[in-house]
Amino acid sequence: MSHLTFFTTIEDAYYYYFQAKGASDTKNGRVIKQRHLRAAVLLGWVGVDDAMASWMKEADRVWPHDCKGARSFPKIRFIFEQLGLPPPDESEFDIHRGIRNEITHPSGVSDPPLTLPEVGDTLAYCKRLMKTMYPHLVVRELCLQALK
Repeated sequence: MSHLTFFTTIEDAYYYYFQAKGASDTKNGRVIKQRHLRAAVLLGWVGVDDAMASWMKEADRVWPHDCKGARSFPKIRFIFEQLGLPPPDESEFDIHRGIRNEITHPSGVSDPPLTLPEVGDTLAYCKRLMKTMYPHLVVRELCLQALK
């Protein structure tokens, strides 16, 4: 019997990513593309947070003291340790998480311009983290792309 896992948040992230890919190159289209890319990044990381919370609940674990608070990397490191895996590279994590942080903690100067490749890489990174926790994770991003 196979066990499949779905998180709608990561699928929603890919939905907005593919919407951005289809946006026109007009002035309004570029605004819409940025809006969709921001939504994709935020939902990708919400997916990671969702997977971490679900994993902890299913494993019946409690976050240790050094995992309390908003920082995500100590939580990811803890889960990977529980799985008997080395933690992901922290500098790579910081690069992808930094894209999310620029959106959620604006400097007040201007919105950071996002590109399709960097958002695609960030979503792939989020999906890899999630698949580590849930090896049978199914992300139907290709189905979403086929609808375009």
